[in-house]
Amino acid sequence: MLKGRAAFAADTSRIHETFYKQSKITDSNITELRFLGRDAALVLVDSGITANTEKPDDFQFQPHQLNHRRTCLMFVLTKQAGKWLVVAGQNTDVVPPSVNLSPLQKKP
Repeated sequence: MLKGRAAFAADTSRIHETFYKQSKITDSNITELRFLGRDAALVLVDSGITANTEKPDDFQFQPHQLNHRRTCLMFVLTKQAGKWLVVAGQNTDVVPPSVNLSPLQKKP
């Protein structure tokens, strides 16, 4: 888990200099916008992204995450000095139903 702006910036730079260097957002749709008062909002975004098929050895990706993946992004925004700013974010991988990520397999 990343904590703080500097840690997030360093990790994002590393990813975009390697695995996501040639990535492209294929589509992005706001699925929910909920105002939490006059100066706060929660935004959910469904997004698709293409990525390289090669990855650095220290990246722990599942096979379904190569080439194209879907993510659900959640942002918390606050309005400061008339501008909306992201103060927190979460990126959750959307796993296809056919992918079994469980380390435990039932034996016949």
